[in-house]
Amino acid sequence: MQVLPDKTPAEMAIGPRSPKKAAFPAPTPSLCPGLILLLLSGALLLFTARALGRRMALPERMDGNLPREEALAGEIKEPSSVDLPSREGLSSFAPLTDPAAPPLMLYFPNRGIQMEILPVGMDAAGRMGTPDTHNQAAWYREGPSPGAAGNALISGHRVWKGHRGYFSILPQMERGEPVVFLHQDGSLRVFYVDEVSIYPVNAVPAQVMDPRQGRCVTLITCAGIFNRALGTSESRCVAVCRAEEEIMNFDPRWRYLPHQSPFLSVQ
Repeated sequence: MQVLPDKTPAEMAIGPRSPKKAAFPAPTPSLCPGLILLLLSGALLLFTARALGRRMALPERMDGNLPREEALAGEIKEPSSVDLPSREGLSSFAPLTDPAAPPLMLYFPNRGIQMEILPVGMDAAGRMGTPDTHNQAAWYREGPSPGAAGNALISGHRVWKGHRGYFSILPQMERGEPVVFLHQDGSLRVFYVDEVSIYPVNAVPAQVMDPRQGRCVTLITCAGIFNRALGTSESRCVAVCRAEEEIMNFDPRWRYLPHQSPFLSVQ
């Protein structure tokens, strides 16, 4: 009997086949524990920074340096005092006496801004003084204190020596926004923005700077571009603030209670 070979002649010519290797998936790169910890730490720092930013909500670059063109403008165009609408202005007014305690601090709670208040008078040109810094306000001490009968005058800078002033937010303030004063006797008085207006520097209504006008608080700062012929900015931004009972159609949703806010803590 003829015995047939196990392999065909073609297979015998090729020779023995090598066994097939099992196919395994390619190894995937893994992150080392140190890199994972670094990424998690960065994400935590980013979340914390954003949370703090939302809490304080300071105006953009409030304490930082301004771009070169704005910084140069700040060196030139913001004078050390706010012009009055009339050269007779306050010089013709008898000083007002009122038992109200002087204001020490000014707060814009919705903006996360607080600043010291300095008492000022008038210079030789009949202009109300302002502080020599971007982060303070000035109160005209010959007029009423906020909350007393009359118009309490408070001024501040929009730009001062390359820094954005704390009063730069005045044009963006909305009706009903709270403005809070801490007084020397420890009391807090709350006012609300009633109207915000911008006037040409030579056309500010006389009552705006009249300390005997109404019962309100007037915040004022420079606005517009610098006019070299005038030696000052071309406009003034004025925010008139009143107590709740003095505002027509007061919206109860505006009501601000300082003792319920962690932002205002009186020691």
